[in-house]
Amino acid sequence: MQTDYHWYVLGPGAISGLIACHLLEAKQQCSVLTRKTESEHGQLTLKEGAISSTYTLPFLPTQECQLVKNSVFIVAVKAFDVVNALEEITAIPGFHKDMPIILSHNGMLELPNSLTSLNIYHLVTTHGAVKFAQEPTHIVIEHRGKGRSWLQRKENKADFEAILAKSFKPILFESDIQARRWSKLLINCVINPLTAIHQCNNGELLKAEWQEVIQSLVNEAVCVARVEQVSLDAKSVYEEILRVAGETRNNESSMRQDIRHNRRTEINYLTGYIIKKAKKAGLQVPAHEKLMKDFVSLYPQ
Repeated sequence: MQTDYHWYVLGPGAISGLIACHLLEAKQQCSVLTRKTESEHGQLTLKEGAISSTYTLPFLPTQECQLVKNSVFIVAVKAFDVVNALEEITAIPGFHKDMPIILSHNGMLELPNSLTSLNIYHLVTTHGAVKFAQEPTHIVIEHRGKGRSWLQRKENKADFEAILAKSFKPILFESDIQARRWSKLLINCVINPLTAIHQCNNGELLKAEWQEVIQSLVNEAVCVARVEQVSLDAKSVYEEILRVAGETRNNESSMRQDIRHNRRTEINYLTGYIIKKAKKAGLQVPAHEKLMKDFVSLYPQ
């Protein structure tokens, strides 16, 4: 018999809101966790092309929320918000460290020891979505690019995995999610900074003039990944970058959107992470260093 779960969505952001809408469509119980002071009901609207669907669900302050036993958390935030988000969840009354936390973010970071024992399932996704707030309790999610997702599979399979896979298609399961996370890191390390620096849509990177720098960025990052015990094929990563750029050719990258809205970017968790790991390993990454220099000269962090 399948377990009944309650899905708690932090935020929500664009990706967590997208997942929540699909769970609600599948008749799953969902609540939004907020920093508000009072509980109320709000709405999530999903726009996919000409189709629009609206769902009503509880918006619960994290400080007042009483978790049920079979709770699953969906946390899709900026890399620099990951630690705060996880600490906020662990402080909710009724939280237990065995409760599954589906975590999705761009870039890489190292969690403090206090959070490493959490039951985290890393999710990698190539879906493109944008969040709009009609009002504080009415969030609109526009699904702009259909992609694929990969969820970390652990030794003991849980019922929530099948529910998520059925609701948010397509999901593939990875026992070794680290290679998939590094592959996504490399895609973001190319598409995000280049489109932000040059203020172009993703599809512009398909032009011949970009291929030499893209190949250099990929070759350097693959060497850094190898030092981190992750084996990636440079040719495959390069082809995947072009495929993603093609599938999202009319989209703005998340980093370009952040620049346009004068928001903090994740450059230190993308390009900065590659540079930091390269220095630790004694590797040279001149293409990434130039990219970081160009970025910071335009957008000081």
